[in-house]
Amino acid sequence: MKDAQSGPVARQVLAGVMDYVLRLFHPFIPYITDAIWELLNERAPRRGIDSELPGAALAALATWPAARPEWESAELESAFALMRIGTAVTLVGPHIQMVQDLYGPRAATFELVEGSTIRVTGDR
Repeated sequence: MKDAQSGPVARQVLAGVMDYVLRLFHPFIPYITDAIWELLNERAPRRGIDSELPGAALAALATWPAARPEWESAELESAFALMRIGTAVTLVGPHIQMVQDLYGPRAATFELVEGSTIRVTGDR
C-alpha cells in the first residue's frame, strides 16, 4: 500500500470493506465495533468502493448494507455450497436428529460412513 499509484486505491477498498464488516458485526459485538468505527471515521471519513457509503457518527446509527445484485454469482454460490452443510449437528447414537445451517433446517439424508464420517445427500 506504499505504492504511489495503487496505495490510495488499496486503502479505499480496505476502508470500504471494514465499513461493511463493522456494520454487519455491530449487533453482535457493539462495543468493539464502535471503538473501531470511531478510529475508521478519523482515518477514512469518506468510504466506499465504487460509490460513497452513507456516513454515520456511530456504528449503531449506520444504515444496514444493501444487497448488490451485481455482486451475486451462481457459480460462486455452488462452489461454496459444501461450506454451508450443517453448522450444528445433533447426533443420537448412530443417527442424526437435526442439521441446522445458515438457511435453516433442510431435508437431507445422512449416512454414517467409516466411524464418524457422515455422507450428506439432499437438497443442497
